Amino acid sequence: MTKILIVDDDKTICLVLEKVITDLGYDAIISCNGKQAWDKLSKNDDIKLIITDIVMPEINGKELINMVRDEKKFSMIPIVIMSSVVAVSEVADLLAMGSNAFLNKPLRVDEVKKIVLRYLEMGQG
Repeated sequence: MTKILIVDDDKTICLVLEKVITDLGYDAIISCNGKQAWDKLSKNDDIKLIITDIVMPEINGKELINMVRDEKKFSMIPIVIMSSVVAVSEVADLLAMGSNAFLNKPLRVDEVKKIVLRYLEMGQG
């Protein structure tokens, strides 16, 4: 089953995303911070998409993007950023850093589904 890594320190967001992901027929792997996400990514070579918050303890979303993009075996995994605390210019910077898409919080289920399907089912991931 296709695995999607969800990274957020907000348990409610993780539960919502997990439900959306599993309803689409994918396997959700939950991490509460970037450090835990990196550990899980390192142990799961078959993760096909990362959805991550920016503001988190230990390793934040920006650091996680850099780590993923710097590691050759993970560098092509699509990364979707989600946040409620970034300005438009910051979104552009995040995309330039290597994220593929941005979801604004509060999340809209239809937007999450659209992004997941774009990167997994349409062969862009």
